[in-house]
Amino acid sequence: GLIGCEFANDLISTGYSVSVIDICAQPLPRLLPAQAGDVLRQKLAEAGVNWHLQTSVISVNQSKAGIELALQNGETIEADIVISAIGLAPNIELAQAAGVTCTAGINVDATFQTNQTDIFALGDCIQIGNAPMPYILPIANGARALAKTLSGEATPCELPVMPVMVKTPSCPILLSASATPDGKWLIGGDAPDLECVFVSSDGIETGFALLGEATKKRGEYAKRMPPVGTP
Repeated sequence: GLIGCEFANDLISTGYSVSVIDICAQPLPRLLPAQAGDVLRQKLAEAGVNWHLQTSVISVNQSKAGIELALQNGETIEADIVISAIGLAPNIELAQAAGVTCTAGINVDATFQTNQTDIFALGDCIQIGNAPMPYILPIANGARALAKTLSGEATPCELPVMPVMVKTPSCPILLSASATPDGKWLIGGDAPDLECVFVSSDGIETGFALLGEATKKRGEYAKRMPPVGTP
């Protein structure tokens, strides 16, 4: 995922020997097409990252050398430090107990109000459209709108297209994730400078991923995306 790749790049650049273990066949499988994921894997490997893909950790034990990880594929890894970055899931139990409608996250309307009149929600836990958006920009924009709403001036939140820069300098990546799961990736450019656009099943461009030099085309691709709209 994002955090695991970013940690790997940070640590390898400061002299650590880094191994990344993931059950998937590529890094960032939910955000990148396979061709782009392979570019990211290669670039981090060139920087020194050791990849252990399509396997998982079955045990972590103390050893004389430090920590020993046993992998599902039969390999073992000796380590000094283990970092677990296995994903983010909204905590919706309290909201559900209060009778608030939830799917992947806490469902809110344009003013961040839930289906309960006096309950509002903001942050990583909310669902905007079809999926949670645990990023800084939607939270910051939402906080400003919600402050006005709670002060008596009902203010819908208008969210712009909000690309995310993945913090992997070994392979610069700019993402605008699609909330639409059905569709396909169209890929242009030459590796490592790929331009990838996600097209929904009804033919609408709903997300993109730019790698390397293609990240300079941020403005061009952001204008092509449909507005995120309001929650």
